[in-house]
Amino acid sequence: MAGSSRVVITVIALRRRDYSEYIMPSVAFIVGAHFFGLARAMTGGGERVFVWIGGLICISAAVIIFAIARSLLSSTQSMAVTGFSCAIILWAAAVSTLI
Repeated sequence: MAGSSRVVITVIALRRRDYSEYIMPSVAFIVGAHFFGLARAMTGGGERVFVWIGGLICISAAVIIFAIARSLLSSTQSMAVTGFSCAIILWAAAVSTLI
């Protein structure tokens, strides 16, 4: 199944069950999981960075989903935390490749 169809199915399923606050971190988890496929497809020593990116994004998304479930984050807060955490992970990965 293509990545975009996984996202669409996840969004539809979460909206139907009235769990809209879980959409952003769930999509982040799906995107993070795709980095493992990139790592497997890449050769030449650069694949490790994709494993780190994917792992960190998936862990971040899982922690945010847990925080929503425990009412530690509101829907608005979870969107902000998800966006910023993914941005920080991707920026750090970009900087690490330049160094």
